[in-house]
Amino acid sequence: MTNLRQTTIGLVSGVARGAGNELLVSLDMRFATKTHTFLGQPEVGLGIIPGLGGIQYLARLIGRGYAMEYILSGNDINANDAERIGWINKAFDTDAEMEGYVAALTGRLALFPLDALKAGREAVNAATRPRLEDSLADGVAFMELLRQESVQTRVKIGEKADGDGERFLGENLPLLYAGGAA
Repeated sequence: MTNLRQTTIGLVSGVARGAGNELLVSLDMRFATKTHTFLGQPEVGLGIIPGLGGIQYLARLIGRGYAMEYILSGNDINANDAERIGWINKAFDTDAEMEGYVAALTGRLALFPLDALKAGREAVNAATRPRLEDSLADGVAFMELLRQESVQTRVKIGEKADGDGERFLGENLPLLYAGGAA
């Protein structure tokens, strides 16, 4: 995402976990609503690690300590707390408020010279973007762990037809171990 020519902005009003959150944290800016948003990286609780750059980007956004807390625990974070620690730029009370803010922001950006926006993005990315090699190494570790039979059993919780597996994944991760699925 950081190699795209345009500025990338994510709006969240719901759940973004795993690969969805990994996409989110790779964007230039992230905004969310307070009432519906939960973000998380539940992979370690399933026996794998975030394999699409989530570790690399998230640690740069929120710092080592918070990244360790959320990646290792698989806990979800709400929009208020995500804003406080830098996971997202800003949290809003409503979708309309969030969309209005982002419309005004993008309208402002549209006024500025493209070359200056591009140079600004490139400079920030040079200072903060993970090395490709590190993200690829995470992907390799993810695939190696995913091949384990015990991991395959735990991953099935997110495949429930009623959606409860994914919806409550953050809070239900310990049940995978208490219930004998490990």
